[in-house]
Amino acid sequence: QSDDLRAVAHHAHRIKGTARTVAAQALGAVCERIEQAAKSGKRSEALRFKPDLERESGRLATYLESLDL
Repeated sequence: QSDDLRAVAHHAHRIKGTARTVAAQALGAVCERIEQAAKSGKRSEALRFKPDLERESGRLATYLESLDL
């Protein structure tokens, strides 16, 4: 389980940085909460943010799809 939480913290950290780079601040904030919970060994707390992660990821995806690139 600790390896899983370590992986969650790692990926949340990476997504947080990328989100902030593209000004997706809400997604970055959710990832920060997940990262901190995972680093603290709080699996259930990290999982509690899954709906927020899905919502904010969806918002970013919708925005990116709307761009005329």
